[in-house]
Amino acid sequence: MQTPLLGASSSQIRVLHVDDENYQLETVKMFLGQMDSSLQIHSADSAQEALRRLDEIGFDCVVTDSNMPGMNGLELVKRIREKFSVPIILYTGQGGEEVAEKAFALGVDDYIRKEFEASHYQLLSKRIRAVVEKRRMEKLYLSVAEDTRDALSISIGNTIVYANQALADLVGVKSPQELLGEDAINRIGPEMRLFVNAIALQGWNNETGSRSYEYDLRRGDGRVMRVETSASFIDYNGVRAVLSFTRDITERKEMEEARRKSEEKFRSLVNLAPDGIVTLNMRGIITFVNPSFLRLTGYSEGEIVGRSFLDVGTMRYADLAANLKAFTNLIRGQLTQPIEFPWVKKDGTMCWGEAHLNLVKITGEKRELIAVVRDITEKKRLLGELQSYSKELENLVRERTQKLLDSEKMITAARVSSMVGHDLRGPLNTIKNAVFIMQTQPDKSVEMLRLINGAVDTSTHLLDELKGMTRGTPLKFEETDVTGLIKSVIRETPLPPAVSIETDLGAKCVLKVDRIKMSRVFDNLLRNAVDAMPEGGRLHISARSSGDDVLIQVRDTGVGIPESMMESLFKPFVTTKESGTGLGLNFCKRTVEAHGGEITVESRPGEGSVFTIRLDRARIAPPETRSEAEEPLRPIPLSGDSDN
Repeated sequence: MQTPLLGASSSQIRVLHVDDENYQLETVKMFLGQMDSSLQIHSADSAQEALRRLDEIGFDCVVTDSNMPGMNGLELVKRIREKFSVPIILYTGQGGEEVAEKAFALGVDDYIRKEFEASHYQLLSKRIRAVVEKRRMEKLYLSVAEDTRDALSISIGNTIVYANQALADLVGVKSPQELLGEDAINRIGPEMRLFVNAIALQGWNNETGSRSYEYDLRRGDGRVMRVETSASFIDYNGVRAVLSFTRDITERKEMEEARRKSEEKFRSLVNLAPDGIVTLNMRGIITFVNPSFLRLTGYSEGEIVGRSFLDVGTMRYADLAANLKAFTNLIRGQLTQPIEFPWVKKDGTMCWGEAHLNLVKITGEKRELIAVVRDITEKKRLLGELQSYSKELENLVRERTQKLLDSEKMITAARVSSMVGHDLRGPLNTIKNAVFIMQTQPDKSVEMLRLINGAVDTSTHLLDELKGMTRGTPLKFEETDVTGLIKSVIRETPLPPAVSIETDLGAKCVLKVDRIKMSRVFDNLLRNAVDAMPEGGRLHISARSSGDDVLIQVRDTGVGIPESMMESLFKPFVTTKESGTGLGLNFCKRTVEAHGGEITVESRPGEGSVFTIRLDRARIAPPETRSEAEEPLRPIPLSGDSDN
């Protein structure tokens, strides 16, 4: 019954947790202590403190964060590997595959991403135990391999012609050469010499196979020990010889005794485990239960062991089909995740359980099902309350969000009103002053009328520009040489003396586009580039065809765009210019997308920006089926700025 538990351990595991955030240290220590009482968690808030503690105290495992000041987690792993063989788990909330690859290359034993669910700490505790037990088993296997190497000898007749160092160590001599030429019978106890001689005589009579026998061996220091030898006949350099493997039976029996004691410890661990443990054979008969399982069900061992789990009474009739299906899937190797199920205690109390199932070999091909069961009734109740609370919270968030949107709409309307009022204040003051002069100085009426007409034209132009920037209008497609259009825009754009311009416009490229709107797009991009270089710089404009695509780029060496502004760059009313409307780039984006294209930007602060327009000939619709997409003004955060 104990074979399924041969990987367990009841010993304490000393864990050093390294993290620069105290709340992480406290949270992990609290939850791991609850999940696994055998874990002793020690904390270090820096890599330097961790190295100092490793020098002072031995630990079974190190769990370290990745991002820490001074010395990060990867550097700490490297330092630990130079001096210690302790298992290491990289436990971080940041990073991806690249960090994991570096960590495993440096020698970490496991890599886990931080999560906030309480169940995550169950996973962490299991992974800690897994790497520690793996390392302990590796050390055990290495020790067994070194300590149980068989002593080997080859004899012709009774004369030893070859011996290895293990045999020399076994009999208590310094070198195997001391054994060469020695009569192998001399070190065998008197009671076994006749028996060994008889085996040798049978070998010389062409008997094949091997023989194993035990005897007392006299060491060089006079001490007598019990050993076991397995002897077989071989051809040694054309001569019939005896190959013998000899081992100390005392050591083997000590190991058997140690294993027996270990199994007793494992049995104690099972009996003391807080989770219920039950095993069933392939016919569904319960073969073992631990005390925790009895407490979970309310039954005694005599009422459960030896009976089919279908007949015990813990399963409701309505749930039998689902449990039989899980049992069948496990036998087929299809079930790996824990299952949740309802059960009824002996007193009729309804509960919920979570079971981890696995198949284990008992002897030979005989297998049994082992289930580790935990009562999650309280967890299910709390989860139900949490779901109800979450739904209420979602409704509250939805209500508050709508109120916020309504508020932002009013703020946006106020901002538009303020901007229009600011732009029209100048022309209106001109008209007001001109009317006053006409009333007081009639002889200047003609001149004042000219000023009034100019102010009216300016106001009309401002309103038309605002309308064109914020509302979509139908596109007027016509065949246009795009490179020629760009050249005309360049000629009409005033450049400061400190700004130089380079062009790479290539051959003539004819597309059906709205000439006026695309001209305004190019004009906006060129003017923005010039404004981005107040101290001067280099402006580069290029246009080329690539298959069905036409790529147009406007590149500057200006101040660049802050990374924090990139996401809202093309939104309306977002600008870094003191006198800008924040509508230029939004107009460019809507116009290019209305032509079936796309506009993107790359920028590095202090190095400059590059705007790329991609127009696809195949996606540009004919005039009768395409119009500029109308995008209504949306509320935007008033704190964000963008260079447009």
